[in-house]
Amino acid sequence: MDQAVLVKSDRDIGARVIEAVSGAHIPVTLVDWMYVPQLEEWQLIIATPWFDTKGPLTAYRALVDALKKAEIYEDVPTRRVFLRSPTDPLVKALQREVRQHDEGFLHILKHATRHPAEYSVVFAPVAGVGGAVPWRRFSSLDELKTFLSDDLGLGPSAIDEALHDLQRSDASSIYPMTLTTRQMKRLGFQ
Repeated sequence: MDQAVLVKSDRDIGARVIEAVSGAHIPVTLVDWMYVPQLEEWQLIIATPWFDTKGPLTAYRALVDALKKAEIYEDVPTRRVFLRSPTDPLVKALQREVRQHDEGFLHILKHATRHPAEYSVVFAPVAGVGGAVPWRRFSSLDELKTFLSDDLGLGPSAIDEALHDLQRSDASSIYPMTLTTRQMKRLGFQ
C-alpha cells in the first residue's frame, strides 16, 4: 500500500475539531482528510467562506478560539489542520472526489491456515478504471469488526450476517457496497 490508512485517532480528532468549529458557528463547505505522501501524514482540510470574506488570519484565529473554547486545543495537531477557501482548486478537487461513487462487492475472506486466523477485505468495484483490486488485511476478528462498523459504517445486522457466512464458509460478501473515491483512499482501498 503506497499510503497510510487514516487511523481512528485521527478521525476522532477530526470529529472533535468539527464539533468545535460548529459550536463556534464557523460556516463550512467541506471537511475532508487528505493524505500528503511527501510528509507521510494526513491533513484535515476545512473549507470556509470566512477565508475569503474575513481573511485567512481572522479565519485561523476563529479556529484557534473554537478549539480553545472546546478545551481541545492542546490535543489537536494544529499543524495538520488547514483552512481553505471554498474556491481553492484543492477544495474543488476534493469535492469532485467526494461526489464520485463506485458500487461493488465487499468480499471478506478468512485465512484459516494461519494461526491465529487472519482476514482480508476486498472491495471489488462493478466497473472501474482497471488495475489491482484493492484489499486490506486484518490480524484479528476484533480488528475486522471495528473496520466494518467504525470505518465502513455497517450496521450490526449486516456485520452479524457477514460474520455468520464467514464462519460457515471462510468467505462472505456484501452487495451492494457504495464508496466514494475519497472513502476508498481514506480506507486504504486505493
